[in-house]
Amino acid sequence: MKIEINTFDDLIEVIETKKLTSKQIIILVESTLQVFICPDDLENISEKLKSFWIEYRNKATNETPLFLTNPLNGQKD
Repeated sequence: MKIEINTFDDLIEVIETKKLTSKQIIILVESTLQVFICPDDLENISEKLKSFWIEYRNKATNETPLFLTNPLNGQKD
């Protein structure tokens, strides 16, 4: 299956409408946003990604957190 993603909205649409496995979602998010996600992050992933995007969309990759949420306490870094 070929998926073309050109914008953040495309990413959210693919996550919400395509029948992707958890592993596929993790690979997709990590490769497009260059941020690691834990399997626990998959619950409400669209909302977590939207919050991340609002906060970090205009920042360079080296200015964003390494993880979508802090794996130790579930909070954003």
